[in-house]
Amino acid sequence: ALTVLYVAAVLVFYGLSYSIFNVPFIAMPAEMTRGYHERSSIHGWRVVFAGAGLAMAGAGAGLILSWLSDSEVNGVQVNTQGDYTQLSLFFALLITLSMITAWHGTRHAPVTKQTRTELPWRSQVSSFVRNRPFMTIMLVKALQLVGVYANQTALFFMVVEVMQRSSADMAYIGLPMVFVSILATPVLLKYARRVGKRGGYMTAALFAGASYASWVLASPEEPQYMLVVRGVLVGVGFAGNVLFAMSMIADAIEWDSLRTGLRREGMFTAVFSFVEKFSGAIGPTIVGVALSWAGFSATSEVTPESYATLRHATLIGVAYFPAACATLSVVVLAFYRLNESRLAAARRAVEEGQDPDYL
Repeated sequence: ALTVLYVAAVLVFYGLSYSIFNVPFIAMPAEMTRGYHERSSIHGWRVVFAGAGLAMAGAGAGLILSWLSDSEVNGVQVNTQGDYTQLSLFFALLITLSMITAWHGTRHAPVTKQTRTELPWRSQVSSFVRNRPFMTIMLVKALQLVGVYANQTALFFMVVEVMQRSSADMAYIGLPMVFVSILATPVLLKYARRVGKRGGYMTAALFAGASYASWVLASPEEPQYMLVVRGVLVGVGFAGNVLFAMSMIADAIEWDSLRTGLRREGMFTAVFSFVEKFSGAIGPTIVGVALSWAGFSATSEVTPESYATLRHATLIGVAYFPAACATLSVVVLAFYRLNESRLAAARRAVEEGQDPDYL
């Protein structure tokens, strides 16, 4: 019972700390520029550094755990509680230094004058629901993030337990993902200028979905280069997910200010942060339920008799569910309507003293 309370308290503290940093972090690009494509460029840099962070979290964690491990059971790497404690302390320090750097580097960024209008709770909820571009992107992000978190949770089990590889092999996925996400960012930016942010976002989601679906074919006999292929595919998907979603949220926030005359970046990004954390809870829960159904626990060993069941349970988290979420997100994106021309028309309407058209 004490362990459960301890873990719950730590997770609450983590969620609160993350929100305090993440809400202004996401809101600031909406204030920093009104340029429709410049917002995408700003988030392009976020892709670069987020990709580096994911590589360290994925590939780096696998390499560190492999280095700390000093035993194997049935050819599978074994790590102790102390190994994971050392890993956690290392990443805690890295996260703290990264947040301090972001805060210090943006201390002179452009800001918008704060509005003092007080709105009743019901009016706030109503305004969110009426902002269709924002609601569409929130649904897309919820679908994608649930799939992403489920995939990330099950990925370690898939590589180590199902494919029976060393955790160091996670680097074959993480490192290509980082390099490709960085290289894909300028390509996606140019692509979006031709087909729009929606088209770019849909394309990136399909790349991610293909990466998830490919895990169905994974096996211990699979050649190593297939891990690299998956890293390449998910790298494009990751770049587009961060690049276009964040830029489109900034557009939806500006749309709200044009309609209402209020600056509510913090409110909208707080909703996004809630969706992000809620998705982060749902994804791992799905994997946990699937693994429990397969009879897997921290003390259990994979046997020839249990292998097939464990593989299918792991595929629910790493392949089936994420691929379905990616596909559904593309369908939802088809209903997104806030493009460059519509946003420009709304700006002109406000400048001329007219109400912008409602989407």
